[in-house]
Amino acid sequence: MSVPLQYPIHGRRSSELALSIESAIRDGHVAPGVTLPPVRGLAASLHVSPATVAAAYRRLAARGLVTGQGRRGTRVTPRPPLRMPTPAPVAAHLRNLADGNPDAALLPHLQPALRACAREPRLYGTERNHAG
Repeated sequence: MSVPLQYPIHGRRSSELALSIESAIRDGHVAPGVTLPPVRGLAASLHVSPATVAAAYRRLAARGLVTGQGRRGTRVTPRPPLRMPTPAPVAAHLRNLADGNPDAALLPHLQPALRACAREPRLYGTERNHAG
């Protein structure tokens, strides 16, 4: 049984993906015992990083909604999920550090550093690699 065909999983961040899957579970669209899509497959269909999907699955596992079974996949647990408080919304003037994603605007530009790197390969024992 394929979850994306029954219920559309959506989101760009791990928190959005986890909330989408959690809503599907709570609303009964995804039944206990159903296997969620593989991390790489879901990441490819949503055009996100596999690490993003894996983080969403970890969030759901920490809440008791799913359990990872190695190569057999991630399944919705048959027991009721743990009740955890929903995080408070982050005010517009603050940065949300809880989702673990960096703000791309704050990352340094790498082009100057890459231009400064040597373009020819350096091998052990060559004169350029000897200190001093």
